[in-house]
Amino acid sequence: MFKRLRRPLEAKRSGAKPILFTLSAAPDRATETGAGSMGPGNGTGVSEFVLLGLASHPATRRLLFPFFLGVYLATLLGNLLVTLLIRRDPRLRRTPMYFFLAHLSLADVGFTSTVAPTALGTLASGSRAVPYAACLAQNYVFIAFGVLENFLLAVMAYDRYLAVCHPLRYTLMMSPGRRWGLVGASWGLAQLHALLHTLLLARLPFPARPRLRHFFCDLRHLLALAAGDTRPNHATVVAEGGLAVLG
Repeated sequence: MFKRLRRPLEAKRSGAKPILFTLSAAPDRATETGAGSMGPGNGTGVSEFVLLGLASHPATRRLLFPFFLGVYLATLLGNLLVTLLIRRDPRLRRTPMYFFLAHLSLADVGFTSTVAPTALGTLASGSRAVPYAACLAQNYVFIAFGVLENFLLAVMAYDRYLAVCHPLRYTLMMSPGRRWGLVGASWGLAQLHALLHTLLLARLPFPARPRLRHFFCDLRHLLALAAGDTRPNHATVVAEGGLAVLG
């Protein structure tokens, strides 16, 4: 130690430049971990959504559960009964209007079953968390069946137009092949419509554990929570969604 202290003095007397000993600081922890590490709230690791649309008080949930269950069962049984009656009666099954009505009833069953089980599960258990993949799947099915109902209603309106304006050629123009073609096109276009919106939604980042002020994963509320650029999503909703509903 004394030799190290003596070296600068001797170097100073001899005219040489002194050798300075400096202590280096410990490496910063942020440098070791990497400056580009992601924080917990960046939205890339979101695993679930929290639904805030239903009441959290146990007493309120006990009152709402039988009401929601009764409405869901009435809707489910009513639509299934209509479909079953049409399928069992050959005369109704061969009539284009009832053929489309059976598919409309099935679409209503799917549309209702997309939202009601989630709401009933939340009311029964009190758990509001919905996995990310399940939320995207629910959004896809909800859009698909909702658009399918619009297409089927348009097909039924077209069927009534042919029946009123072309009564003599109605049977020829609304043949079984054309009926199946119209229904198949409605199902296919509805799936493409829902797939487009779901793929655009899946590319968006979300904050960690986002809170959704709804009782199911609705597209409008999901876009309001997204942290990325939602202009392509809104443009698609206005353009393609408007054509699907009004066209």
